[in-house]
Amino acid sequence: MGKIYIRDSQSLAELNNSLEYSADSLLKILESVDNYLSSVRDVLNRQLGLLEQELQAAEKALSEAESSLSSCLASQKWDDDSETYIPSCDSEETRVSIARDKRDECQEKYDNGRRIVEEFESELSKYKEPGGFGPPGGEKTLENLAKEHTDAAVDKMHRILEIVEKYINQPMHLGSKIPNKPSPDDRQNELTYVPLTAEEKKQRFETAKQRILDRQKEDNRGDHKINDANRVIICPTCKRPLALCTCGNNREYLRIIQQKDR
Repeated sequence: MGKIYIRDSQSLAELNNSLEYSADSLLKILESVDNYLSSVRDVLNRQLGLLEQELQAAEKALSEAESSLSSCLASQKWDDDSETYIPSCDSEETRVSIARDKRDECQEKYDNGRRIVEEFESELSKYKEPGGFGPPGGEKTLENLAKEHTDAAVDKMHRILEIVEKYINQPMHLGSKIPNKPSPDDRQNELTYVPLTAEEKKQRFETAKQRILDRQKEDNRGDHKINDANRVIICPTCKRPLALCTCGNNREYLRIIQQKDR
């Protein structure tokens, strides 16, 4: 009959608690991400609206300048003495040129802003993709991880803990050894009986985390490529990212900054 040695049963209970805590944390993160993305959308749409207003004002100014120039040109008459048309429309022409440059500048800014909003909406739809014929987006993936996958892991861990508890608490018989404790002369097993130290737990966690990161890099290809964030939305008062704001968020004054500006 084979022997079973349980080195650290307490770690199993801690792992079970960590799974339940992680599931709750993931759901809270999902809620924070949803609020964050909604705020980003609000800021982008508001900024795009301001750019549109500037463009409309520039188009109006250009239209007025062109109308003034047309009126001036229509009123011109040839003057034999000066051998030129009077009145001169140079100022009106300059005004049209300046107004046209301003309109073109505003048009470029608005087009760029609209492109950014469209790209954001496209990426947001991918993130919120429920799945079905194709793979789900990030939101549904995290939701499944926090619910179905974690629930299954917790249920399995409960069954493991029940078995471990029965094993540890089984009655001793005369002449028998403690099932989960190695014999003194079994040095190798005696070493494995020592509970995990805090440093060992940390090292094993880092190893497991690195294994997951390596797998993500392998999967980070094609349409599923995940780009690093290059912008962040911050609170103008406490200067924290929106999800970490400590002073209450006033969405009227939130702004988006590039990562290099931080």
